[in-house]
Amino acid sequence: MADAIVGTGAYGRWQIIVTLSSQNAAANTSYVRVRGIIYNDGGYTSYNNGSVAKSISGTSAWSGSGPFSVAAYSSITFIDVYFTVTHGADGNKTVSYTANLGATGTTNIGGPTSVAVGMVLPRIPQLPSAPAQPSVSPIGTTTATVGWVAPANNGATITTYGIEVALNSGFSPLLINTTSTSLSKALSGLTDGTLHYVRVRAYNSARLG
Repeated sequence: MADAIVGTGAYGRWQIIVTLSSQNAAANTSYVRVRGIIYNDGGYTSYNNGSVAKSISGTSAWSGSGPFSVAAYSSITFIDVYFTVTHGADGNKTVSYTANLGATGTTNIGGPTSVAVGMVLPRIPQLPSAPAQPSVSPIGTTTATVGWVAPANNGATITTYGIEVALNSGFSPLLINTTSTSLSKALSGLTDGTLHYVRVRAYNSARLG
């Protein structure tokens, strides 16, 4: 959650609150709630039966208008909207919103008033990057050990590596299809004097990279 508040009028305060409601990892989106709250710290009700403007601007936009009535020493939620925001390709996203309240025509709340806040959303894990070209050493008659450097995990810990070996660059059919939780794998059952192809992929909670 992120929030900010400013004073407005003789006895008013105008607050914006941003909260994360949910995230959709498959769509790489977050569902964000933005609220604007009016506080009346004065000793009498502040009201306007006319059309008072209200809006949200920034990462997403919304606008509306309507009357309001805020009893003495109380508050009302004058804006309550939800937005779906798309994260970047790396899963990161920062949102910024400004809550705008028009002139209320009252002494307590006054206006127009604006208040802004920013929020870094939790990163949505992305598929891990590809490891760099693996190394092969030592090499025996029918064995070899493949090693590689851990790639960027892109927001989620890499749990497993998949290792595939074939006799062609199309990797079909596979001669070996195995996994490793470390940065190397000893292979056996290779054919002496024959060119083999090997590739390594990383897995995290977003699945196969």
